[in-house]
Amino acid sequence: MTVNKKVVFCASDLEEKYYRGIGFYAQSVIKSTKKLGYNNYLLTSAKNNQIINLQQLNILRNFDDPIEPSLRRIALDYISTSIGKKKAKEVNQVPSSYYNNNKLNYLSAIDGYINHTSIYKTIDLHAVLSKSAFKVDTKKADILFSTAPSPVKNNYKNGLTIQTIHDLIPLVTLYHPAANRFNSLFYKNVLGALKYSDLILTISEFSKQEILKTFPDSKYEEKIKVIYQPIPIDEADKKVAENEIFNEGILNKYKLEKQNYILYVGALEMRKNIDLLIDAYSTIKDKIKMPLILVGSLGYGKETFIDKIDIDPDSKNVRITKRNYASVRHIGYVNDLEKLILLRNANCFVFPSLYEGFGLPSLEAMSMGCPVLTSRISAIPEACQDAALYVNPNNIAEIAEGILEMVNNNTLREELIIKGEKLSSKYTFDNYQSQVAKILSDL
Repeated sequence: MTVNKKVVFCASDLEEKYYRGIGFYAQSVIKSTKKLGYNNYLLTSAKNNQIINLQQLNILRNFDDPIEPSLRRIALDYISTSIGKKKAKEVNQVPSSYYNNNKLNYLSAIDGYINHTSIYKTIDLHAVLSKSAFKVDTKKADILFSTAPSPVKNNYKNGLTIQTIHDLIPLVTLYHPAANRFNSLFYKNVLGALKYSDLILTISEFSKQEILKTFPDSKYEEKIKVIYQPIPIDEADKKVAENEIFNEGILNKYKLEKQNYILYVGALEMRKNIDLLIDAYSTIKDKIKMPLILVGSLGYGKETFIDKIDIDPDSKNVRITKRNYASVRHIGYVNDLEKLILLRNANCFVFPSLYEGFGLPSLEAMSMGCPVLTSRISAIPEACQDAALYVNPNNIAEIAEGILEMVNNNTLREELIIKGEKLSSKYTFDNYQSQVAKILSDL
């Protein structure tokens, strides 16, 4: 199918060294629109002398340092943009700001780049200083597609603007450094996205209702459409993760036994409820005699649980912990393949998060045949349906009882594995692409 329409993606997360969920979301949208016949362009922020030739791809795959211009330079760029002295430039080569990570296969779905030096920092500054839309020079694109909330608008008079608001975590929870700050940059970005867009996408019905409750305006309701994300697992990695030699190697690396550890994967931060998870586990560890393995980097609020974590012995940062928290091991960040192997071999996956806009980690576990214990709040039941064992994440005893039930009840585990694999099969890229096609065709 040939659509022959031009889409410019405003996707700052793709310039980050390590992707968050928004980065994977951006990749999914880009791949979908390409398969649907759209001509995809990326809005990029590199300096003009840092636009590089595609032939340098292999050399720069491990390029580490993101481009971080000084605040003074950002201010000058903003002023130059505002008075029309600095303009966007359409190029067919890849700006170096997109070589900060090695997940670059989505670039095959990109037809060109609209480069504007420091554009994302400039947009943030505009959000703070102005109450108007930041009009992006899209070179007559039919659609400007922002993969995170931003006060941008397509400057092409016949063009549309699509925004994505994943969730409102910084505004409606206490588990974020900008919690409840309604004068924050995030608030201004969300408000701008609501005001200046023609269509708003969000990732769950729960998030849609949170947006409408926080920004009660009837004209926003008709703009918002829900689109469920695909599970961000590379099929090639998944096939490799089935290789028993690789499985044995990874388990040996982390000194683990198959089906004999409880696993958490995700950021180790306050919102993920790591503190209560560790406390719940500590009350039953002598009954189940298997370690709790925490995979992920430390995040906001780590001081609430950091003294309860035993750093892996192979790490240089060995930490002595209180005796009653022994067997809680933090093995840090792992690559995608290792994550899949750890999920595949765990006794169960525990994810007692206090707030999620959707809940992809649990679905990732299900897709690898790992039974899931998770929270009975926010968007998680919408995502996991009847394929998980639910607990109250604010109740230590209930979390502990849930873990015991999961470990000791093989019938329950097998039932959840079957339901989980069936449910996760619905969150495929093909199904996601169908949702994208329907939404774009209705514009």
